[in-house]
Amino acid sequence: MWYQNLIKPEITPPATFFSIVWTILYIFMAISFVSVFSDLKFREKIFPLSLFTIQLLLNILWTPVFFIWHNIGLALCIAIILFITVTMTTVSFFKYSKLAGFLFIPYMIWCACAVWLNYKILVLN
Repeated sequence: MWYQNLIKPEITPPATFFSIVWTILYIFMAISFVSVFSDLKFREKIFPLSLFTIQLLLNILWTPVFFIWHNIGLALCIAIILFITVTMTTVSFFKYSKLAGFLFIPYMIWCACAVWLNYKILVLN
């Protein structure tokens, strides 16, 4: 009920859109993960694995901060750090697998949109 009562930008996607996009993004993330980590030796995996893990934890953290704790400002900070980490992960993945890098680009774009949307919600409320 809290989210429905927020003032949102006019171009906020409908709720059904979010579930479709996230399903596709998680599939792309899984394919990227397998693509990078199936061919590398352990030492080569440490940096991209660390980036992947950090972005995944930030991704998971954003939801309760925004929807449960209703802390739009902190959620925005997390979204910005998430975008930076996803961008770094994308660059790192490209070094090991073009497929993995390309599959992370939609996620990076989605995170940029999420930062903008989170910012607009913060400003409007």
